[in-house]
Amino acid sequence: MASVVAAKPDIQVRSIALLAGSVRGTELSRRVGRSLLDLPVEKDRTVLEAWHDEIEQLGKRRPETVQVVVDSASAAPTPDRRRGPRASEIIVDTEEFRGTGGVLRDLSRDYDADDYMLVCNAAQIMIEPLSVVVERLCREGGDVCLVASDDGMPSSVMLVRVGVLAEIRQEGFVDFKEQVLPKLVARHKIGVVRQAVSPGHSIRTAEGYIDALFAHHRRMKGQAAEDPFAEEWSPLFELVEPNAKVEAGSTIHDSVVLNGGRVERGAVVVRSVVCDGGVVRRGETVVDQVIAGDDSRNRGRR
Repeated sequence: MASVVAAKPDIQVRSIALLAGSVRGTELSRRVGRSLLDLPVEKDRTVLEAWHDEIEQLGKRRPETVQVVVDSASAAPTPDRRRGPRASEIIVDTEEFRGTGGVLRDLSRDYDADDYMLVCNAAQIMIEPLSVVVERLCREGGDVCLVASDDGMPSSVMLVRVGVLAEIRQEGFVDFKEQVLPKLVARHKIGVVRQAVSPGHSIRTAEGYIDALFAHHRRMKGQAAEDPFAEEWSPLFELVEPNAKVEAGSTIHDSVVLNGGRVERGAVVVRSVVCDGGVVRRGETVVDQVIAGDDSRNRGRR
């Protein structure tokens, strides 16, 4: 288990921004016909609900507000109704081409300059507890503190001091990582927590989604999320939504069958996603595919 080190007490995490927009929709989001945050990670638990569970474990670091930001071209996720009044606020950004920098500037308007925002790419499944990652970031400190791989590539979790965001121009497209961050290096402290493995797995592609589920379910079983020697012949998960139909005698191996999908008797589904309207016929075997309709021409490799 990862150790948690003492964090600097002066860092106040006032808000968390879960960025769920996308300049261009992904092939997976088009095929599933819903927000990626509505995809299941376990039975009766979605990606967004998993985020809320991670946030609840932040303890004293738990922010006052949780905002899920979606651009107007993307599907908005279903609110996590288990939370009642403590659910996150879902914001549809109607400003075209605002960019992550512009969005964060807008979200930070009501906070003090020395408050911090935790910024995460929402289209990922955490394979390391968010609480551990946040404590590492707080300990490192800085006007911006982020997790980066050993080669310096930033991950999709970072802490940002609100005063830094006020420097971003009010209009136009501004990407935080590509445009804002390089300019901040010269006049602000940028903290970097380096680690070999990213704390979260992106789910923007079907391949990434299945890989993220594999790592997540290994973590749930107390196994290392990343194990190059893991046996893939033994299934880790079988996710079938309530309104999907999976006939007896079929096999679902590390795969997901969404509402409206159908898997007939004797079919074998391996590391694949069966979407609404997708059908895997009797005796058929599909591997590494997205089945988005009952016509085989609508099938795609991941």
